[in-house]
Amino acid sequence: MHFRRYLFLGLTAMLVVVLVSLVVASRKKETARARPAPEMIRVAPATPTRVMRPADLEIVEARVVLGPATGRERDADLTVVLRNSGTLAYRDPMLELSCRARSGRKVSTRARPVESVIPPGKPTTVGGLREERLPAAAAECSVRVLWADIDASAAGPPPARK
Repeated sequence: MHFRRYLFLGLTAMLVVVLVSLVVASRKKETARARPAPEMIRVAPATPTRVMRPADLEIVEARVVLGPATGRERDADLTVVLRNSGTLAYRDPMLELSCRARSGRKVSTRARPVESVIPPGKPTTVGGLREERLPAAAAECSVRVLWADIDASAAGPPPARK
């Protein structure tokens, strides 16, 4: 009679161990599948003529006039004054427009190219830029230069190698 009891307890213990191992294995597989997909980041490659965040190209003034909100969207008119304090001319800068809500939370970030040549030594005003379909929650916006290309026509011939 004791033999049957020990046999029953042994088989029950083995069954519990098998069930626990199956539950643990399935949980591991579930958490492995539930990981978020990797984030894709687009990066503009640096070229011999592209300068990322040029230190000598600065924004003197950026005027962003937000239009009235229509539903969930609003438009903005941009006027940017750029100064090139370097020795080479830049062309086609890429500007980043970051908008924040009244609470300070970032609600939108957009990049837009500007077709313009910024000669060295003098400020250049780029106006008439219109950004559409910004979130209605945008209360203030800031502008920065992401990159600019060196103007090849004004750069002259490359220096001679020694």
